[in-house]
Amino acid sequence: PVKTGVKGGDIIQIVKTKSGAIAGKILWESKRTKNWSAGWIDKLKEDQRALQSDIAVIVTEVLPAEVKTAGLVDGVWVTDLKYSLPMAVALREQLKSVSIVRQSSVNQSGKMEMIYSYLTGTQFKLRVEAIV
Repeated sequence: PVKTGVKGGDIIQIVKTKSGAIAGKILWESKRTKNWSAGWIDKLKEDQRALQSDIAVIVTEVLPAEVKTAGLVDGVWVTDLKYSLPMAVALREQLKSVSIVRQSSVNQSGKMEMIYSYLTGTQFKLRVEAIV
């Protein structure tokens, strides 16, 4: 939870991979009002930038007219309480999947150079000759 008086949403969810590495952050804001306010989106986006969060979500009792159950509004996910848990699971899995892809592409050119070097080297040639 974000402490009272501190700028930001209500909850910062830190998503980790099985190895314990941080996959990303989800910033959650909850609203219990009778009317939707478009200003919530801009404020949450500011908080998202300040906290360096990957995803921002507003859980509200009153959705904007264009959203029926859950949807993306100007880069911020908006949903009602009923769909917040499934959304949390989906967004968490998305962050973990993106993290895995990022990690696999790290140092990819270095790995390709190592493979090329091995395939064109003497050690590989000798191994293939031994098999033949």
